Amino acid sequence: MESYGAELTSPPLPLVALIGPPEALPPLADYLRTQHTPRLQSLGVPDAHSAAGAFGARKVAPSSAPPAGILKAGWLRKHRTSRPAVAALLVERESVVGDPSSWAWLVSQLDAVRVATKGRGARIVVIITQQAGAAEVPEDRIAMICRQAGIERRCVLTHVPSEGLPALQVVGRVLAEQAALFYATDAQRRLTAHAHRNVPSPDLNLRTAFKLGALAEFRADWSSALRMYGEAYGYLPQILAAAGAQPQRFAEVRAVAEQVHVKLVSLLLLALKQVPEALAQFDTHIRLFRRVPFEAPPGLAASHHAWLCRQHMVLAELLVSSGLGASEQLKREHHPGQLCLAAAQAAIERRKAAAFISGMHGGNAPESPGKVSPGQYVGKVALLPSDPAAAVITASGAALTAALAGLPASGAAAVAGVARRLSEDEFELYLESEECGVQHSKATVDLLRTAQDALARSGRRAGKTLQHCMLLLGHELLEAGDAAAAERLLTQVAGFYRRERWEGPLASALLLLRECHQNTHNLAAHAELSLEVSALEGSALDPEQRSAMATAAAAVLAPLPPLLDLSFGDASSSGGSAASITYQLPALLPEAAQQEQPASPRAGRPPPAAPPVALGWLRGGWAGGRPPFSLAAGFLPGRWQVEVPPQHHPPLLLVQAPESLLQGEQAAVTVTVSVGVHAIQGAVLQAKAVHVDSQQELGLLPTATSLAALTAGTAGAASAASGSPGAAGPGGIATALPPGASSPSSTRASSSAIPAGELRLGDLAAGQRRQLVLLLDARCSGPVDVLVELKYTAASHDVGTPGGTTMPEQGHCTVLLPVQVRVPWRLAVQLLGPPSTHTLLAAAVPAAGLGSSGGGGADGEPGALLAEQTQRLQTMSLQDGQPASAADLGAAADSRDLAMLLLRSLPPSFMAPLLTAELRYPPAATAGQAAALELLLSNGGATNQEVAVSVGDPHGFLLSGPKSTMVQLLPRSATTVTWHAAPYHIGLLPLPDITVTSAQHGQAAPVSRGCTLFVERSPEQVEQPAGLL
Repeated sequence: MESYGAELTSPPLPLVALIGPPEALPPLADYLRTQHTPRLQSLGVPDAHSAAGAFGARKVAPSSAPPAGILKAGWLRKHRTSRPAVAALLVERESVVGDPSSWAWLVSQLDAVRVATKGRGARIVVIITQQAGAAEVPEDRIAMICRQAGIERRCVLTHVPSEGLPALQVVGRVLAEQAALFYATDAQRRLTAHAHRNVPSPDLNLRTAFKLGALAEFRADWSSALRMYGEAYGYLPQILAAAGAQPQRFAEVRAVAEQVHVKLVSLLLLALKQVPEALAQFDTHIRLFRRVPFEAPPGLAASHHAWLCRQHMVLAELLVSSGLGASEQLKREHHPGQLCLAAAQAAIERRKAAAFISGMHGGNAPESPGKVSPGQYVGKVALLPSDPAAAVITASGAALTAALAGLPASGAAAVAGVARRLSEDEFELYLESEECGVQHSKATVDLLRTAQDALARSGRRAGKTLQHCMLLLGHELLEAGDAAAAERLLTQVAGFYRRERWEGPLASALLLLRECHQNTHNLAAHAELSLEVSALEGSALDPEQRSAMATAAAAVLAPLPPLLDLSFGDASSSGGSAASITYQLPALLPEAAQQEQPASPRAGRPPPAAPPVALGWLRGGWAGGRPPFSLAAGFLPGRWQVEVPPQHHPPLLLVQAPESLLQGEQAAVTVTVSVGVHAIQGAVLQAKAVHVDSQQELGLLPTATSLAALTAGTAGAASAASGSPGAAGPGGIATALPPGASSPSSTRASSSAIPAGELRLGDLAAGQRRQLVLLLDARCSGPVDVLVELKYTAASHDVGTPGGTTMPEQGHCTVLLPVQVRVPWRLAVQLLGPPSTHTLLAAAVPAAGLGSSGGGGADGEPGALLAEQTQRLQTMSLQDGQPASAADLGAAADSRDLAMLLLRSLPPSFMAPLLTAELRYPPAATAGQAAALELLLSNGGATNQEVAVSVGDPHGFLLSGPKSTMVQLLPRSATTVTWHAAPYHIGLLPLPDITVTSAQHGQAAPVSRGCTLFVERSPEQVEQPAGLL
């Protein structure tokens, strides 16, 4: 609240000018300010002749020019401090009943007060002070005073100071009544003047409503003030929408909205005690100005974050001031702690924007465009001249020029150009220079500490929010260079998140702790935190980042290959080990290990019978009685996998399929496996197709050629693997036959798909290439995902072992290929014959042989797969590690069109028209004479069709007939829509635009596109030859 003046944060008090001897004013002024209800502020004036400038002058008439701004900057402060509503003239009894010279002095004082208050219509009260026991002032003298000052009888009081509080109460009551009467009259005058304005403007509406609300506050009419302030705020969305992408205008509207909002919320909370309405106003305010409505430059974005920060802090302070800081009725987001945290988050965004601005200027503060001062209106700034003396001379000459031209005073100021409006670029530069002069880190840390204290007082329900606030505070302390304080704070936060088993925030805290240890050069703690972060799946890091972090941590601990598995937890869940880290090579035992560790499998001894979680040993030489990452040390128990890059060259997996299919057809899916420099063993290919909408698995069946090759190799490979009978085939390819596949010589597989879509490829040598062709059963329309996964064991060269032996390594490649299955009759618009005949719908003709093998049949066979359904086969490749070599990419390009061998051309009789539109028209016409246009609509299907016909641009024709109509077509019926078109131009004219739309299926056809009509002159217009004289 310190950033606002008292005129915004407290209700305004009526202002009274006390005119009289200086020694007589303090008792009355103190009583009015401290004891009287309502409170009154006073302004002391020693003599009536010096009061002329205290009341000001009233504007003669409202200007018809558009307003230069929304709210005057000092209007509210001026009326609170320097524009009295009542002039109270204190005179002694002797001046009233004394000699003629005393009465002449009194008359001059009354005339001076009357002249001073006439400009604004301020009320006048005459207070006659006298001693106790003195006689009453004669009524004729009081009547003369009323006539001379132009006031009523009740405005002339007799005051006895020795009577104390009762006498002061009478004076205070009369002054409060006259002040309220003045403010009510002034409000009515302003409302009448606004009604007679001939310049309707939301800016003027908001200004008038705001002033009426302030005048209602002066007279303590809280309900009227609330209504007028609410009306003023209601104009802001309209003004904001009309502002456009103008930063200065947006800043002005935002500042005005802030003043009106603060008046509303303070009135609701402090005066009316309407808490729900105040919180609803705050939510509306933040929702309206949460974001800049255009792409804001950096300076404006930083100032907007500062503005948002201020809004949240003001509400938090108002809630605490009204005694609602710990109220249970408040929502979570409205508690002072939450508001302070939101303000701190806005301050963090402001600091980031300021850092971006500093980086834009090379780390230096941007140069200000000049001396900038606040403007005459709220939210506006003005650029002052660099040479004040020259500006004074220019202003004097401009004032003389304006006076000769008859311009008003505002026009003279504009001509002078003493202070001018900034351009948008200068305004942005000014904002950037202001932001670079703020200590953002200190301000952000102070806000976060305030939020931390407020959340700590909120109790247990703010526990997680408090930890989040402490996490942000630790980050800001680290940014400010205080790594020690950040480490202490983040250690507490990390312990809380470990107890709560909340992996996402825990990873964020650990990453900041890593940075703290990096700044303090504590490499051991940095490596431990790196291993813990890399094992958290709930972190924001992707697998590649976690793998790199784990690899770097292992390299710090010892120069070993990348770790493969991490497991943290107690001894019961880790197979006897408090923590385990799996490596590809034997690791050193920890110095503090108390239990016997298993021997290395690479040393020739088998590993102990332990769960898969205990496959390795703890690496490092940590001192102490407990190893790191144990449950006793406070770490989360459980197991997490860490993705690491492969040590071999992975194979290249290519999948090809048509982009668009027809429902009920079959399409070829080609899978190509290209082995790199490292051979693979036990390769297993899993393929399946899933309908996206229903999650139904579709069939993937091998073609006749692929099935024969795979079946021939099943016996040998299967008997070697599982003891089942079979025979080896060429290339060592094997497959698990589906149940019921009795004979490999059949041209098709059985109706059931491959079990789990699994194909065993066996061992593939380095550089070898295998291709498989599967048939996708597209029985469901819509998107279909084809998922192919290759699992294998690769033998990579291990440089870490003696002799450079090879080590087996598991690997996999995955490809997800989306295809689209379309309903046969929902095709795009087809053109048949001349341009005036269109087919909106068509259907595939059922024929025998549709279920036969896709590889057979001639070009004219109706059951052949459509060659026109695929424009180009899609190819996708996804690898686990190293990029593909040039040889692999070349092999992929060679096999791109393999599936095209199974496709056949589309015969002409394959598509039968269901709904056609034919436009019939004469080839020629005569200007001015109507010609008939007929649209023949035919429904060749077995269902009703609803067709919409609309006419667009007539193209030089006077058209009679339906402009837009809906036609119902019964099954196997036709109807005609007729127009009469009279051309009024000659030559070759295009026909009017006629569009036919199938309402059920959304297919549309411009039936008159490309159709023209030749128009010749009428016989009456042909020029006759002149007769001979």
